[in-house]
Amino acid sequence: MELFLKRTPTSDRLLADSELRYPYEGSKTLMHVFDGFEDTDLIAELLKGINVLIYKCADISDADVLVEIYNSAFHDDFIRYGQCPAYGRSIENMEQSVRDFPKIIAYDDGKPVGVVSYKTEEPGKYYIGCLAVLKEEQGRGIGTLLLKHFMSEHPDWKEITLVTPKDNERNIRFYTERFGFDIVGEEVDGGVTVFWFKLSR
Repeated sequence: MELFLKRTPTSDRLLADSELRYPYEGSKTLMHVFDGFEDTDLIAELLKGINVLIYKCADISDADVLVEIYNSAFHDDFIRYGQCPAYGRSIENMEQSVRDFPKIIAYDDGKPVGVVSYKTEEPGKYYIGCLAVLKEEQGRGIGTLLLKHFMSEHPDWKEITLVTPKDNERNIRFYTERFGFDIVGEEVDGGVTVFWFKLSR
C-alpha cells in the first residue's frame, strides 16, 4: 500500500523550512520521503497538515465496502436519470465485478472514501469503468489522487478512456481541465447520453 500526500499551506511551510522536497500527488511513498530523516517532531507536525490516503487493491471481501461507496457516490445520478448501473448493486454482483474489473480503494484515516475501477483493454490501453468518492468526501481532491495513483501504478499507459453523462458539467470539467482528456465521442447508454473521453500520450 502507498501513502499519497495532498498539498496544504502547512505542508508547504514545513517543507520549505526543512528543505525537504516532495512531488505532491506523485508516485513516491511517504516512507520514501522520510527515509533517513530524523526530525520526528517535524514529521509529526507535517502529518497534521497533510491528508494521507492509503491505497489497497480490492478483493471480493471488500464487496460490501464497495457497494457502500458506489451507492453514496451515484445516488444523485440514480435520482436524476432514474437508473444508474453503478447504484444498488448486490454483494454478489459486486464480487463478480471485482473479479472482472480490478479496483483500488482509497482510505483516509482508516475510512474507505473512494475507488477507481478499470479494465486493461490491451497493453498500455485502459478503460476507467468507475471513479467514485463518497458524497460527503467529494471536493477534497480524493478523485484526483485516485486517478493519479492509478496512472502511477500503470506507468505503461498510453491511452485511458472513460464515459460520463453529457450533462454532468462537473465531471466534464474535472476530466478535461484537470487531466487534459479530450471528448472523442457521444452515445446513448440506457437512455442517458454520455460523452466518451480519451487521454493519450
